[in-house]
Order: sequence, then C-alpha cells, then structure tokens
Amino acid sequence: MAEDLDFDAVEQLLDSAEKAADKDRERGRGERRDRGEDRDRDRDRDRDRDRDRERYDDNIRGSAGGGRGRSRSKDREAERLQKEREREEQRRQEEEEERKRQIEDATRGDRTVMIVCLHHKADERDVY
Repeated sequence: MAEDLDFDAVEQLLDSAEKAADKDRERGRGERRDRGEDRDRDRDRDRDRDRDRERYDDNIRGSAGGGRGRSRSKDREAERLQKEREREEQRRQEEEEERKRQIEDATRGDRTVMIVCLHHKADERDVY
C-alpha cells in the first residue's frame, strides 16, 4: 500500500487545488454584491411567493364551493378531520397486515414437521 503512494503527485495536486481556490476567492471579491441588496431581493422573492400561494389557495377554495365566506376555523377543522381519517385508515391497514401475518405464521406452524433421529448430513431425499 505504501508503495502505491506518490507523495510528489499528492503534493502537486494539493498545490494546484490551493491555487484554484485562491483564484476563486479573488474573483469573488470583485463581483461581491452588497449584502443589503441580497436581503432585499430575498425578501421581495419571499413576498412574491407568499402572494402567489395566497392567490392559489383562494382560487382553490373558490372553485371548491367554499368561497371566501368560509372561515379559517372551518378549514382547520376540515384538515383535522381529514388527518384523523387518514390516521384511522392507516391503523386499519396495519391491523389487517398484522392479522394476515398471524394467519400465515399459524399455517406455517401447521405445515412444519419435526424429524427425529435423522443423520445430520441427511439431505432432502432422505427426508422424503
């Protein structure tokens, strides 16, 4: 393993990586923007996304027949009921899977046969 290592090649690689990193840092200094401008742009983008989301939600509610007259508490109640239904459905599925596993274990136990006084090197042909 030690013969495979070429320390000169590794050192050259590290030097070239350092030079590339230095060039990137120098380039970044000249093109660096003001942090305040970045924050303003981010805030504007967030506000636009929020507005778009609100418009989309309003359109969905409007097309669902609820309209703007529907209060948030009713929306929350509907969401809560939906989550409760989903949890109940998942619980039912888990119970059904557990029941199926128990049935399969029981039938597997019924099919299992204990063989006594058979040589440890016996193969399948000797059993049948």
